[in-house]
Amino acid sequence: MPIRWLAISAGVAGVLYALDGLLLRFEEHGWIYYRKRKASPGKFSSAFLSAVSLLDPSARHVVEARRQARSEADERGDPPEPGNGSEQG
Repeated sequence: MPIRWLAISAGVAGVLYALDGLLLRFEEHGWIYYRKRKASPGKFSSAFLSAVSLLDPSARHVVEARRQARSEADERGDPPEPGNGSEQG
């Protein structure tokens, strides 16, 4: 009986190790954020706010105001503000 649990535990550990390697490879290709690279908080919050604006039309004005401010900054040629989600890459 204990040998069976040992074999199951070793199998689960092997599967988790293989899954970790697969996820790290996906991260190297830039497909996901996993352990080494972290997503910038600005990108996540702007995506979340856009999704919320679909469900809650009253939040749409915030999304439109951010887009307006971003386009005005682009027209002026000002460098982007740090942390506002406009980073490339």
